[in-house]
Amino acid sequence: MNPVTRISLPEPPALTPVSARDFAAWLSWSFFDGICAYCALQSRALEVDHVEPASYAKERRLDPGNLLPACRACNGPGGKSDYHPDHVERRRLPRDTTGYSALDPRFDDFGLLFDVLEDGRLSVRPGKEHDRALWNVQVLLKLHLPKKVRARQELMELRAVAERLVEHLREEGLDASVETSSPTTRLGENARIILNMLARRLLFYDLFSLKLSEDPKALTRNRRHALRTRECGWTPS
Repeated sequence: MNPVTRISLPEPPALTPVSARDFAAWLSWSFFDGICAYCALQSRALEVDHVEPASYAKERRLDPGNLLPACRACNGPGGKSDYHPDHVERRRLPRDTTGYSALDPRFDDFGLLFDVLEDGRLSVRPGKEHDRALWNVQVLLKLHLPKKVRARQELMELRAVAERLVEHLREEGLDASVETSSPTTRLGENARIILNMLARRLLFYDLFSLKLSEDPKALTRNRRHALRTRECGWTPS
């Protein structure tokens, strides 16, 4: 059985918000670096999504518990949009009667719902949430489309490259630590570049319970913490 990999968000900042975007820095910390809460892939332009659409739940428009970062593909007209099973008047999937909700990494364990195959496809695991997980992939969020599959395939390849590079460094007696000074070899330089890329996508591997060996895991977690502390503009109190 995989460990539970649901994301635990820190307490939101004490704000008098004017718009949901006021919580963007808090969400950026929690989903660093530009990770969509629904597909767990990186996006250059994330939207602050209302899990329960604001058009149907105006009282939750500024509720941080109703906010998640989402890419346009997952949150736009072809994705979740205004879908919510409690609102039959929705524009998105108005005749849907499944009652299924969108994936939510705060409550759903992606590692128990899916296997990520080496070619980037998602294999839905058997269990009581199988049908809902499959519906999210194929109907609501369309995580089976080629662009999403290619992105996951590249992440699987990145993980494999990082593992090989760190193994080579170990064999050469070199240090891949991000705290060291300028690299002394091309191999060391490449390792730092790859590990930095891995650090910025670490949440994907965590959410889907994709294993990393101890050296890349430690190096990337340290790097991720340093990067998001410097870049997010907010840290938990």
